Amino acid sequence: MALQGRIYQNNAYLERYDITLLGQPIYENTSADNYWVLDCAHLDMLICSGLLFTILWTILNICTIRFFYKRNDMVEVSVLMMYALYGITETFLPNCFLNMSFFLFARYLYSILSKKTYSSISSYEQQRNY
Repeated sequence: MALQGRIYQNNAYLERYDITLLGQPIYENTSADNYWVLDCAHLDMLICSGLLFTILWTILNICTIRFFYKRNDMVEVSVLMMYALYGITETFLPNCFLNMSFFLFARYLYSILSKKTYSSISSYEQQRNY
């Protein structure tokens, strides 16, 4: 019941703006008598940043959650889930100054990149020793 108005307003923004690959600017009137606000980070990301960024963000979030879940780091999993759910009612999700999950994304990406670097170095050394 609490999100009913937000769902209605989100639908109105979907009717006004097309979903594009790279996003588009939206017009939000800031006058006192205007009550239309796009207040859902996921939809704001989809309309303003585009389908490509939204898909990449979602995949990164899911992969990071899986990474920490497999390591049994439940605090990190809960932080990522909390920000994903909080994005339904706020628009700051892709803002790096307000979203702590960027640090967790960095940790996940570092673990992937460090494994690839280590494996390429060790395979190079093995070839060199032959």
